[in-house]
Amino acid sequence: MVRQVKGLATAVRYAALLALLVWSSVAARVLCPGMAAAAPWQESATPAAGAAPDSAPLAVFNRWIFTFRAPLGAAAPAERAAAAQRRVAAALQADATAEVRMRHTPEGALISIGDRTVFAITPGDIDSLLGESLDGAANQSVQRLRDAAVATGEQQNLRHTLRAGLQGLGACLALWLLLWLTFWIRRRARGWLQARTKPPAAGGPRVAWHVVTSGRAGTLASRLLDLVTWAAVLLFCYLLLTFVLTRFPYTEPWGRRLGQWLWGTVRGLGARAMGTLPGLATIALLLFLTRAVANVLNTFFSAVESGRIVLHWLHQDLAAPTRRLATAGLWAFAIVAAYPYVPGSDTGVFKGVSVLLGLMVTLGSSGVIGQAMSGFVLMYSRAFRRGDYVRIGTVEGTVLDLGVLSTKIQTVKQEMMNLPNSVVVGAGALNFSRLAAETGVVLHTAVTIGYDAPWRLVHEMLLEAARRTSGLAQDPAPFVLQRSLSDFYVDYEINATLPAPERRIPVLAELHAHIQDCFNENGVQIMSPHFMMQPDQPVTVPHAMWRRPRAGPPPAEPTMGA
Repeated sequence: MVRQVKGLATAVRYAALLALLVWSSVAARVLCPGMAAAAPWQESATPAAGAAPDSAPLAVFNRWIFTFRAPLGAAAPAERAAAAQRRVAAALQADATAEVRMRHTPEGALISIGDRTVFAITPGDIDSLLGESLDGAANQSVQRLRDAAVATGEQQNLRHTLRAGLQGLGACLALWLLLWLTFWIRRRARGWLQARTKPPAAGGPRVAWHVVTSGRAGTLASRLLDLVTWAAVLLFCYLLLTFVLTRFPYTEPWGRRLGQWLWGTVRGLGARAMGTLPGLATIALLLFLTRAVANVLNTFFSAVESGRIVLHWLHQDLAAPTRRLATAGLWAFAIVAAYPYVPGSDTGVFKGVSVLLGLMVTLGSSGVIGQAMSGFVLMYSRAFRRGDYVRIGTVEGTVLDLGVLSTKIQTVKQEMMNLPNSVVVGAGALNFSRLAAETGVVLHTAVTIGYDAPWRLVHEMLLEAARRTSGLAQDPAPFVLQRSLSDFYVDYEINATLPAPERRIPVLAELHAHIQDCFNENGVQIMSPHFMMQPDQPVTVPHAMWRRPRAGPPPAEPTMGA
């Protein structure tokens, strides 16, 4: 009910506005029948392009008739236009149905209404640069003057004015119906969007045909709906104004100009859109062909990567980076080839934006290009691949991904490290997994023992510790190296094969524990701490302390009253 009342109020306002316009036209006809013909509206005059600065247009009943460019005797063009305006107004007021004629004279052409000569056209008024001729300009002026006389007669016809008013009222009613239908469609569409963007209830069935699931996307769709609605409202109002203005003789030129502007704009946009169709079709064809070739390349390199196709010139590990390079080069070529066919690519604004984007990419992508080149160096050098256990600087773990810009490593402590490829290239990568499948990786650690310990006994203890370690292989057998004879101790190194390099750190920790046990069992001191002098007793853990109970909680502190 409220919406109906508001719609009725809007219709009443439109009707009142149109009634005011009709009343003004009737009052002008009844009270001042010659006013419309005597008062030209200079802004609506449309003089020919290229008119001289001192030219003066002649406008009758809001219609441009002719432009005076040269003086006639002592009368300047402006004086000639004013005198012609007065004579035309007097002639139309006397008889709006009088015949408009043109006759030639030695000085030019005379234009008359009935038996009254209203103005003269001289050869100096003709602009030959625009291709005008005296006869053509005179005939066109006669036709325009006849149209102005007909409009003047219609303005003085009360029946014509009332009919135009009724047509305007009908147009207002049609506008009200269109606006009501537009806003009704808007309400229905907004309700449909709200129903589709509402998140499903917890535990309820999920609707597979939800168009939008994000609240922000729903808000954007609602804003677009409002924009389309108000654009339609403005278009309907513009059409109503154009129609109503063309119903009344005095405002008919304004309505025609509004209609011509709208039609010219639509026609121009349509012509431009039709002109861009060949270019858009070419772009679509290029994109289709590029996508087809990219799919073929993807299928081919995927087969090489999986081993279904074996190429002597391309290793299986290099299929993925080669596919990326080939696809990137293919799309870059397609973009360059399609650029000239983009609508507006030949305009100065488009070229300026392209130069700006190119400059931004050049200045801001130097680091990115360096990272990408480092990534391709790692890929084509086959330093490591996904799943390898590596050490890069101080980071040790399993490679999760080798990308163009960075390398992702999962450490033994379940941490994710993202290393830029330039850092990886600079630090170097130690790959534990590359040869592990064939010969295994050699796990080694070193201890320093004094010269008073027999080296054969030390060898036996280190080999026994290696045999006790569960993660080490016994074939090939572990071996010991004496790496150096230092001033205070001998540097021994135990080496053993590790089949699973990803367990390097826990196996190394177990080996260290067994080494300590073996040396304590045999009473041999590990000289890794630097001593200033040899103590009286060897620095070993007594056998009674090997199984010492764990440290318990600290004793309770005595209270104040204890």
